[in-house]
This record gives sequence, C-alpha cells and structure tokens, in this order.
Amino acid sequence: MHSFAFLICFLCLTLVGWVDAQFPRACTSSQSLQLRECCPAGIDGSKCGESQGRGICEKIKQADTNLSLNETMLLLLDERASWPTAFYDRACLCWGNYDGVDCSKCKAGYQGESCNKRTALRTRRNFTSLSVEDVKKFVSILDQSKRINSENYVILTTSYDQILQKQTPVFKNVTIHNLFVWMHSYVSRNNFMFEEQHMQRLVGDKEISLENRLDIIDELFQENLNLDINGGVDYAHESSAFLPWHRQFMLKWEAEIRELVAKDPAFALPYWDWLDNDNCDVCNDAMLGGRDHENKTLLSRGSPFSKWEVICTRGDEYMKQGQQCTGEPEGLLLRNPGAYDPAKIKGLPTTPELINSLRIGDEYDSATFDISANQSYRNMLEGFANSSSGNADPAMSYMHNAVHLYMNGTMSVVGASANDPIFVVHHSFVDSLFELWIHRRRDQRKPATFNIDRGPRLGHRPQDFMVPFFPLVRNRMGFEDTQQLGYVYDYIGLQGDLALTEGSTEEQVPSGSDQLSLGGSVNPTGQDFSVANDFPSDLGPIMNSVQSLQQARSSLGGKSLALGYRSPNHGKKIKPPNRRYRLRSRTLGEGGFSVDDDLNEIFLPVIGQMELYRAEGEVASAAVESTRNPTLWQKIKNFFANITRAFRTMTKRDIGLLVLLCALLLGCICMCACMCSSRSSLKRKEKTSGGCCCYGDKGVPEETFALLETGEAVYPRKKVVKGTIYSM
Repeated sequence: MHSFAFLICFLCLTLVGWVDAQFPRACTSSQSLQLRECCPAGIDGSKCGESQGRGICEKIKQADTNLSLNETMLLLLDERASWPTAFYDRACLCWGNYDGVDCSKCKAGYQGESCNKRTALRTRRNFTSLSVEDVKKFVSILDQSKRINSENYVILTTSYDQILQKQTPVFKNVTIHNLFVWMHSYVSRNNFMFEEQHMQRLVGDKEISLENRLDIIDELFQENLNLDINGGVDYAHESSAFLPWHRQFMLKWEAEIRELVAKDPAFALPYWDWLDNDNCDVCNDAMLGGRDHENKTLLSRGSPFSKWEVICTRGDEYMKQGQQCTGEPEGLLLRNPGAYDPAKIKGLPTTPELINSLRIGDEYDSATFDISANQSYRNMLEGFANSSSGNADPAMSYMHNAVHLYMNGTMSVVGASANDPIFVVHHSFVDSLFELWIHRRRDQRKPATFNIDRGPRLGHRPQDFMVPFFPLVRNRMGFEDTQQLGYVYDYIGLQGDLALTEGSTEEQVPSGSDQLSLGGSVNPTGQDFSVANDFPSDLGPIMNSVQSLQQARSSLGGKSLALGYRSPNHGKKIKPPNRRYRLRSRTLGEGGFSVDDDLNEIFLPVIGQMELYRAEGEVASAAVESTRNPTLWQKIKNFFANITRAFRTMTKRDIGLLVLLCALLLGCICMCACMCSSRSSLKRKEKTSGGCCCYGDKGVPEETFALLETGEAVYPRKKVVKGTIYSM
C-alpha cells in the first residue's frame, strides 16, 4: 500500500518538470519508487555510468544517529532527520571527480570529459566595486531568476505527517529564485511531534529503528494523538553546520543561475562588504532597491525588486494545514534598513569585530555546539556570541545575525530571509569570512576541519548529509576551501599550487592580496588598534587579506562627492537638471563604483531615490532628497501608482470585500440619482417611478428643444441652453 501511494504521486510528478534536488526526475519511475532506489542511467546507458567507471549504485550509508529514545521520538515525524532515507535506500556513489544524480557531471572546480581538469577559478568580487554595466547585468540576472521556472527542480507542498497518513503528495513548479527560498525555509522549519507524554506511554521501552519506524508511527496515528510543534530543530543554523551548509547552498545557487539564467561559464556571485558601513550602501535603485519615499517598509518603484512577491513567510501555519511552504505569493518584499532595535544590535559589524573573531575563534566550534558555545568562530560569525569577548550573548546579535536584523523586514525572519536579493550578496561575504578562518588555520599548520562526531546535534555532525541536497553532500565536504571548489574572493590571496592549474591561465587567475595592497594600513572605523601590537603574530597573514579588503574599500582617497558629474568625454562640468538637492555626501569608495565607461546616461533625477553621480571621473552613490514640490502630474502619477501597489498587496479576501463595497457604493449612487431626477427643476404633474432611470413608462424623453431663458434663476446672461421636455 505504501509503495502504491508513492508510485501514484511520483508518476504525477513526471508531468510537472525535471527534478534534481529533493526528488530527481530520473528517480521517479515506477521501478525506482518500488525499489526505493535513485540510480538513474548515465550517459552510457548503465546505472550511474558504471560501465564507464563513473560510479556505482550503492546503499545509502548514513552516520550512526546515537540518539536517545526521547530525541528519536521528537524527530519521529521529521523526514529530514534521516535524510534522504525517508524516500530512498540506494543512490549513485560517484567515483573520483564525477558528480550528479547519475554521475554524468563533474564536481565543482573540475571539467572535461573525464572530470580530471581544473576549471579556471571564478572570482567573486565586491558588489560595490563592480562596473555599472556589471551591476546592471547582475541585477537583471537576479530579476530573471525570479521569473524563470526551474528546469531541474519542483517543490513538495504536502507535509510529511500527511504523507505518512496515506495522503498523496503534491508537487509544484517553482522559479529558480523561489526554489532556493523554499530550500532555505525547508531546512530551518519546525516539525510536528506526537504529544510527548502519550507517546512515551505507548512506545514504552521499544527500540525504534529504521525498520520498525513506520509501524510505530502507524500505531500512534491510530491512537488519534494530538500533534505538538517541535521548535528546537534547524539543520542549517544555530549549530556546527551553519557555515559549511551555506557554502554548499550558495555554490548550488550560483551554479543554477550560471547554467540557466546567465549562461556564462565565468559567472560568479558578488559579495557585499558590510564592514564599517554606516548605512546600507547597496539599498539603492541602481543596486538592490532603494526605499519607497511614501512607504518606508517597501522598495522604491524604480527598482525591479519592488515587484517581487515573497513566499514561505507563514511559518508553522503551513504545518497546521498539512502543507509545506506552497510557493504561493504572500505579499511584497519588505525592508526598512537601519530601523533596528538598539537593544538587539549596535548597527552593521565592524572590522575590529572581525579581527577579534579571528583572533579568539581559533577553534571552529566548541561545546555546547549551539548558540551557547563560547570561543567558537562559528558562533561568533553566525552572531550568537560577542565578537569582543567570544562569549555567548543571548541578549544581542552580532556579525551575520546583525546584518539580517539591520534590514528590519523579510530579511529578518530566518525562514523567509532568502526572499531578499540582499541575502545572496550577504551570504557570499559571510562565506568569504569562513574562508579567512580556513586560511588562518592552514597558515598555522593546523587542520581546517571539524571532526567532532559527539556533541553537535543531529544534522550538524561531520558525517551527516546536508538537508535537502541531492546528490548527497556530507557536512565535512563544506570545509573544502574555495580554490578546491573552483572560485576565489578578490581580496583573499591564493594558497598552494592551485594558483595555476590545468584548464586555467595566469591571466584568468584573480589578483592575490599582495597585488591588492595599496600600502599603509587603513582604519576606517577610527578605533585605535594596531595589527603589530594588539594581535598575535600568527594573525599576520590573514591581516593581509583584511587590509586588502579595507584598502580596496577606501582606495579613492576620501574625496568628497561633488554635486554635478563630469563627462569623461568633455572637460566642462555639467549641471544637474533644474532641481535643488540636499546631498548627504560620503567618501568615494564606500559603496561607490569604479568605472571606465561613459556614464552620461546614469544621472537619473528621480525624487527621493538613491542615484549615481559622476565626480572627478568616478561614480559614487548619494542619498538625494528633492526640495522641489512635486508637480500636479507627478501627484496624479503617484496617486495611481499607490492604488496599483495597494492592489498588489491585497489578498483574495481583501479583493472580495472591496468588490462588495464597490457594489454597495454603486447602489447608493444609483438611488441618489433617482431621487435627484424625480425632484428636477422641470416640474412634472406625475411623479415617475420605475428602475434606476426613474422615468417609468410616462417619463421617456420625447424631444429636445432650445430654451431662450431670461430669468436669473437659469442664466442671467441670456444664454441658449439645451433642455429636455417630457410628455405629460
């Protein structure tokens, strides 16, 4: 019966689209489902490409759980706890550098028919240092990924407890961007559990294994026990898997965009360097969306992201309705950067906080391997520990967490945060800070790994599979450095012999930290610290990268922003349009651009938005506030734009109520018109009656005539007016 139910649902899935994550399409045939096997034929026609030596179909070998009976019962209805064996028992084990569901692809960083050649290293660059054309291109690619359906994935919208009770699972198509929003929500959501006291009474001392698990669940469902929500589960946050999981997550996201949207083998995600920023310098319409000047929680209409609708924002409500996140739009993206609670964060993180974290966090993680861990680089970078002392601080948020809270909107809710395009560049930078720790450990001749199997909770141990990735990835694989995975960061120097590898050339390899260094130390925060005196000598090599990051950010020498902009083709300074501005000037290089192309078209005088100006041959972004009152035409446009925005945020219930209100209003207007018509200045001997027109059978217009009127009651200037006479 179980096999038949799964067979029917997966056969329906084949009509929906290709899958390459939770449910690979190649593994939805009746044979695969009956065998609980995900071993599709490779390019040579054999399972997993076995005849070509690419891989073999093997039983999935999970790490020993070593859970207590109580822990097991808490996770009994959580399919993620034994990922992916709730669905498959066997999958392809790929040899060497082969990868993919059927071993037909190469691992990240490799290429060629035999996957034995290194790819050219792709460079992740500072988003605020890209050329204007590159910024436009990236914004366009992100926007397209929100609208283009994924060719490789679908999402499951039925909750696992419903599937266990024989309900047919429902799958849906999803866009590329929403796919990764759904995955991030799925890995961090809560799960159902049977009421603990009744479950212990019924289960007793029974040993729960994979073999008898479904039988025990059936027995418990037959007791009609109520379900509680277990909120202590997250397979990607608040424990040791945080950094390796997000490294693999961003790598898969990047690859999906590269293949299906950018279609450029050199495409790499940029990062946002938020260290030492006083404000969100990517929150402008040229980048990732400015603030709407009428509703500060929404994005400016000048940004394509203002039209983005979010998914997966309802938390536990999905579970209560027997669903996962459905992927349905749930309103516009919200963001209000800077409107944070000062009792929770102090603002955006600073360079000294990063240096302290690297200095104190010699070990990747420490007992208790959760948000209470002290002297843990993972916990400090994730933001649950004070980056000055290294001690866990439940009252405040730091580093990664502080950036999420700073945005004060969709980004500030874990399950929904990936909706915001800032999530992409934010986590790209967090990944680079993880790479700094890996480099530091290797500089110290220490292993850059995490090998503690006992202590971290289920899903966060080195040998656990990352949820919900398919092909399968273990947490320990997230500790491979970026060069091994085929990419580098522009401010971090290369290590080892991978600087030049087969498949790459010297010109293709990004500059290391020595080439980025501009000489002299930079301290943008103004705080008094010295690398040589305040920090141990073993931090020196890493400080080269940190200094490179600071120096690249401040490389324009602190020029102030000028009001006009200078065309690269003309020597004259061009005045802005006829409008006065109050400019909050800031140093060039802090969120500005460095460009070589002609930017005459960049000056876009839109009221209240973040705009680009050319000053001394460079471009920087400035906050612009118009002091000119909007014209009548602008007011009309804003009025209709606000109506349109209001309609976009309405639910179906809101629209139904609005239609009903409009119908009632129309009826009232009609009644008033009838009353006014019956009391017109043209006195009638008989009152008319009838429908909305109020004329009745005897009140139909008979003729129209010209009335020459001399009385002051009509027109004192003796004008000829049109009137209507009714037959009496």
